[in-house]
Amino acid sequence: MLARIWTGLKEHPLHVIIALALIGIGINMVLVPQPFVWPPYVRDIANDHGFDYAFVVVGIVMLLWVVSKSHHEEWDAATLALAAFLMGTLAVYQFLHVTQTGSFMPWVQDAAILALIITLAVRSDADDVG
Repeated sequence: MLARIWTGLKEHPLHVIIALALIGIGINMVLVPQPFVWPPYVRDIANDHGFDYAFVVVGIVMLLWVVSKSHHEEWDAATLALAAFLMGTLAVYQFLHVTQTGSFMPWVQDAAILALIITLAVRSDADDVG
């Protein structure tokens, strides 16, 4: 069992990095009280912890895919798509928040993680075709 887990970690290191980043971002957003203040009519929705927990859940599912016996391509595509949606939404909202309020938000780092997710997804699709 440990050998299978170790093999999965060695074969899919970028998935592990993305999964741990998603889990870390989700936990950080849960622990930081009310980071979003703009626009006022979206503030309560943006600070809802449901979005934060979605990061953690997608990260855990991605880790489970890495250590599983069978690596279903559909699950890989689904988790990468969900991760890209979450990171893209977060990066765009943080960018808008920075431009409107001037307060610090790590949108550049989140956009870099999004670029990594998209690159990995494109590679996964290219591997499946060839």
